[in-house]
Amino acid sequence: MLLVGGVWMVLTLLVACDSSGTVHAVGEPTGEQLTTGPTDSEPTSVGPTACAEVTEREGDAALQGRPVLEVSQEACVASTHATAGAGTSVLRVRVKADQSVWVSATDPSGASLLEDTQVAAGDDQGVTVVPARSGEVLLRVRPVEPRVEPWAYDLGVTCEAGCELPFTRYPILLMHGLSGADDVWGVDYFYRVTETLDAAGVEVGSPGVAPFADSATRAGEWSSYLHQTLDRGHRRVNLLGHSQGGLDARILASPAGRNEGDLIASVTTLGTPHRGTPLADLTLLAFDGGLVDEASFEVLVSLFGSVLGLQPDDPEFVAAMEQIAESTMGVQDVALVDHPATWYGSWVGHSCGILEPLCISRYDGEVVDPLMAASYLLMWPRPSDGLVPVDSQTHGVELGELPADHADEIGQFADDQPDPFDHLAFYLGEVDRLEALGF
Repeated sequence: MLLVGGVWMVLTLLVACDSSGTVHAVGEPTGEQLTTGPTDSEPTSVGPTACAEVTEREGDAALQGRPVLEVSQEACVASTHATAGAGTSVLRVRVKADQSVWVSATDPSGASLLEDTQVAAGDDQGVTVVPARSGEVLLRVRPVEPRVEPWAYDLGVTCEAGCELPFTRYPILLMHGLSGADDVWGVDYFYRVTETLDAAGVEVGSPGVAPFADSATRAGEWSSYLHQTLDRGHRRVNLLGHSQGGLDARILASPAGRNEGDLIASVTTLGTPHRGTPLADLTLLAFDGGLVDEASFEVLVSLFGSVLGLQPDDPEFVAAMEQIAESTMGVQDVALVDHPATWYGSWVGHSCGILEPLCISRYDGEVVDPLMAASYLLMWPRPSDGLVPVDSQTHGVELGELPADHADEIGQFADDQPDPFDHLAFYLGEVDRLEALGF
């Protein structure tokens, strides 16, 4: 019995030794057992250097034309990276890894743009992806044989075809101002802007909300459109608000408002009365007891009656004035803090009176529309776009001054100047600006 037991122990030790002479505990695997293939199924047995499962995380965006990402990856971790491009363009995705990897691509809704494709270690020829629509593409990079050790790869995206097509990473939501809607008297509020951007392949929407409601109420309505856009397979949006629409956008994003900034990549305002307009204060003074002279009162009523479509006996008239009064907006501007996840910028409209040759020369021949000439004079010499002072229109990054009055900013009221403001070129330029910012 002792002899038999001794022989059994010797045989056991021999079986537990590998060719290098290393002794393994009985039952310990003697080699690597790795997951293979494009599936996420777990291996039937897991070795000491193989991952039981792979955790997926979102890494930095790899946008076309940007520097190559140098990704140092933790063990048993794979990544998704966002990129973006125009619909039908061709993107070259190069992944140079220290081991073979699977690369695939979807749009944010999950629709496949590239099935799992294996890229060998060190190969930087890459794969091509064709976005089905303008906007985000999500790239998935994971090792063919996930190991319990850190790994690394370089990731870069370039455009090979359709590179002239405009696009933004996130869709654009145009937000109209006080008295506006998606159209005014049958004419687009943002005159021909939506059709121009849409024809260029840019994802854009221009819905309408209550024309004379306060911004908190309107922001609730804009929120519905925001989520409808997200439901179509987008992860965030860009907001571009004209006049009161810019205030609505800030409330929609702000922690002091609806706090939806995590879903909003950028807020760009145009001709927005961030600190109000004195024209509204003057009108309210007139209603409070004749504190404004009769001639000025008639000018203001005529102006807002034409621009807003209201008469002085409409209850909404006073409410509309209170919305954009300096006495109201001065307090709200301070309280309306920016959301940390949202980028903010503003464009300023600057017009000129017909008897201001230096201003006209500086601003490309711009002269305020006759409809706003009286209101311009009421604010003069304070510079304005005819309705909103220049110094009230700034918030966030100051993007510049436009040679345009309040109506020119959205292409309304046919501009008969020799060199009128080209609002369509401006909005196409906004697409390029947002893309350059990564939005």
